[in-house]
Amino acid sequence: MSVRIYGRHLQLRLLMKKHVKNYMKAYGYGEQDIIVCEKCPKIAVDIHHIQNKSQGGTDEVDNLIALCRKCHRKAHNLT
Repeated sequence: MSVRIYGRHLQLRLLMKKHVKNYMKAYGYGEQDIIVCEKCPKIAVDIHHIQNKSQGGTDEVDNLIALCRKCHRKAHNLT
């Protein structure tokens, strides 16, 4: 079952991820809201950890950023 969350691209199971819930709650987004990428004007499809959890990053909202697929790939290529 698809959910219109970041432009209709994510599955319902993503709503269960703690970092997605934290981001949406902090910025007042609902399940039907479309979130814009924080790097470009496209629709965000991922909530990215700025500092990877494997490197000590947390699920706190100050470590999260909404990104479109292209910007998310760029973010991972830089790290």
